[in-house]
Amino acid sequence: MMQGRGQRKQRQKPSERDRAEERYQGFVEKRNEHNEAARQARHERDALHDQRSTLMQDVITLRDQMRENTRLKREHQRARNASRKRALKLIEVKKKKRKKEARGSPRETVDELMRQIVRADDRLETTEMSLADERNLMDKLKILRRSLKEQQAELEREEIKSAEVEELDREIDAKFAEAEERHRHVVELAQANQQLYDKVTALMDEATHLTGEADRKHKEFIGAREKADHHHERAMEMRAKLSGFRKDARAERDAGRRLVTDGRKRVRQALQDEKKLKQAADDALQELLAGGKISL
Repeated sequence: MMQGRGQRKQRQKPSERDRAEERYQGFVEKRNEHNEAARQARHERDALHDQRSTLMQDVITLRDQMRENTRLKREHQRARNASRKRALKLIEVKKKKRKKEARGSPRETVDELMRQIVRADDRLETTEMSLADERNLMDKLKILRRSLKEQQAELEREEIKSAEVEELDREIDAKFAEAEERHRHVVELAQANQQLYDKVTALMDEATHLTGEADRKHKEFIGAREKADHHHERAMEMRAKLSGFRKDARAERDAGRRLVTDGRKRVRQALQDEKKLKQAADDALQELLAGGKISL
């Protein structure tokens, strides 16, 4: 039991480099997560902008139709008003003609003259009278017949006027009918524009909603980008710190290699010196054995 506790105590704590490596990886992961969130928000924002653009194209088409309907409606209004104005003017002309006829009917005058002439003829044929009375009656008949001729001419003129009045009535009716037809087109175009306006209003409301959603997604995109940039900066700081650790470790490894190399050199040199001493000793021993003098 004590041995297990000792083993746990002997476990090495993470080094500063290990902690920096762990933090670096954590910052990289967070950066990538926020970059993915920014990419998704940007994609959704652009999709909303595309939807709004399509809606606005529909709005432009509907507004063009509304402008065309308004142009046609104004044309019909001008034609309607012109027809009504013409009809009212014809009615005034007709009224003036009717006033002239009301002053005295030529037909009644002609009929009365004819009755007087008939009575005068009957009296002339059936009544005994003096020569002077007969002459007076004859003069009266001449006057009546002359008046009848004049009144018959006036009656003919009045009949022409009556025909003109009838023609006026027909023209008045035609103008009112034309004005009514033009007015029907005006109403239809006004109703069509009201329907188009309702559609445009609904589309604009939807476009406003899409704009708000796109703005919200854009803010999400900016926020995610800022967070990704923040974690990227922290990751770069950790990478620079790790780079320093790596340089230190490399320097330590290089120093270790140099120590090993120098040690090996010293060992080789020592070995070489030992061989030289041994060779010198062997040479001196040989000279001693040969009776020579050893010089040191």
